[in-house]
Amino acid sequence: MDSSVVTGLMVRSGMNRLKTFSIVFNEREFSEQSAARHTAELFGTEHHEELITGTRLAADLPKILSSYDQPTGDGINTYYASQTARQGGVTVALSGLGGDELFGGYPSFTDLPRLKRWLPVWRTLPEGARSRLLSLLDTQTSVRARKLADFLSYARDLHELAALRRRVMPESGRLNLLSPAARHHALRLGPAHPMLEDIAFELTGADDFQIISAWELRTYMADVLLRDSDVFSMTHSLELRVPLVDRALFEWLWTQPSKYKFAANQSKRALADAAGDAIPPAVRQRRKQGFTLPFALWMRGPLRSFLDDTFSSAALAACPWLEPKNVRLLWQNFLRDGEPRAWSRLWSLAVLIDFARRRARA
Repeated sequence: MDSSVVTGLMVRSGMNRLKTFSIVFNEREFSEQSAARHTAELFGTEHHEELITGTRLAADLPKILSSYDQPTGDGINTYYASQTARQGGVTVALSGLGGDELFGGYPSFTDLPRLKRWLPVWRTLPEGARSRLLSLLDTQTSVRARKLADFLSYARDLHELAALRRRVMPESGRLNLLSPAARHHALRLGPAHPMLEDIAFELTGADDFQIISAWELRTYMADVLLRDSDVFSMTHSLELRVPLVDRALFEWLWTQPSKYKFAANQSKRALADAAGDAIPPAVRQRRKQGFTLPFALWMRGPLRSFLDDTFSSAALAACPWLEPKNVRLLWQNFLRDGEPRAWSRLWSLAVLIDFARRRARA
């Protein structure tokens, strides 16, 4: 939806023969190939595709990781998309980044208000019942179960729910991976986001939608998506612009009633309605699909050699603040029967370890 809206508005403005770019995979459940082709045909763009495989990523990893100036578990999709655009003769590209944060495209916009309503009920349960349920949730391998355990353990209001939403590791898992000294320090700091009180104060009087939107904008978008987009586009000398996060648009949109921006029963309906004359009905009605690579499959295949090496004792020696035994156990559990959704935790940890090892060698 977001990229299609940007494309549609460019076409409507009279731009001639636009170029569009997409990365595709052999794993069809992850690939947007057919949807991207269909959209390109509807808009009449010159469409370019680039096939990314696990084998190719494994070969490119040393070059990609050496371009990191700080660890990030995201961005490889943007790396390849930017590379494809630059090789297609483009020096400036537009991205649809920001649509989910501004128009409620993430599950957090429906899940967190529901949890907020149940928190007072949860607090009325006997302490013993709560402790037993939390212990049960914390022993689950499900990412959703352990995320719920964090919400119920540490959140008292919507701000704290939203602050916990984008944490990579569940709190118990994070503490378990740290060495005794690092764990002691982490326990003293607690699980709260360092900007929790500042952001909550800035949002005095905001409604639920604005609170969740602000946290998505200030954390995941600003700290991960925008930063990674800048780093990996400039790696290929591509200037990437994000028109949906234009300051004038954002400031105007923020003051509009939330009921005009978000409908729980239809993802980003307001954006689709606003750009209705610029995008075809087939695009408006298409189900949302995330832009992610088949990491869970590749980590057990072409990327396994890199990960086995990264989680080895020699590599972990560069990270004295980690508990090597527990790090390796996490990796072994994923290989044996780990939930596919847990890949991002392992990958983020691997990138962090690799970054520390590279710094130690420098």
